[in-house]
Amino acid sequence: GYVPAPICLFHCDGMAMSVRAIVLDQSVASPLTVYNDGNETVAWRYAKMCVAAAEWNLHELGSHLTLTHIMVETFCVQTYA
Repeated sequence: GYVPAPICLFHCDGMAMSVRAIVLDQSVASPLTVYNDGNETVAWRYAKMCVAAAEWNLHELGSHLTLTHIMVETFCVQTYA
């Protein structure tokens, strides 16, 4: 697909939460590559960027679009009619 679907491992220390490991490819055909926060490499930054993109897509399409625009606009159109 075009949108990444990463799996993340988070660590929560009190009120702070940080990403510890990320798996990008969930394909059965290829072996899993786990990116971790051991060093700040280009691959680790790319994995974090994929997580941010996936979270943004989930929020914008799943929460904001459906619960704000699609739900509210139906009532606005009906009220105007």
